[in-house]
Amino acid sequence: MSLDRFSVTRAGRTSVVNVDDIDWIESDGNYVSLHVGPQRHLVRGTLTATAGQLDPSRFVRIHRRFIVNVDRVRGLEPWLGGDSLLLLHDGQKLRLSRNFKQEFKRVTGIGVRSSVGAGAQMSAGGAEQATASA
Repeated sequence: MSLDRFSVTRAGRTSVVNVDDIDWIESDGNYVSLHVGPQRHLVRGTLTATAGQLDPSRFVRIHRRFIVNVDRVRGLEPWLGGDSLLLLHDGQKLRLSRNFKQEFKRVTGIGVRSSVGAGAQMSAGGAEQATASA
């Protein structure tokens, strides 16, 4: 059974984040960051444990630091070293590691092609989220 919501506490107030509202999730030490639009909510736990609580047909691990809601993916760009960048509905770019490409393709049906050097045209600043978390 999949988790439907997370309980998050900020400044002494507890609120609920519906899983349907999550765009992507990022590992942050002993916490995970739930990215919901422009908001970020910290929840204690590991990315692996969090992934195990989510519906695997809707959320897929794309990197050792990221899980993405597949409904938020709008496209792909080839990047360096066999990796790719996922383009999300809000313009966010996240790194899709070559180690997770097969699982991503299995869940989404979206094929990922490799292109050597194609990402070299993109500046490091243009892929800040993708590179800062690597």
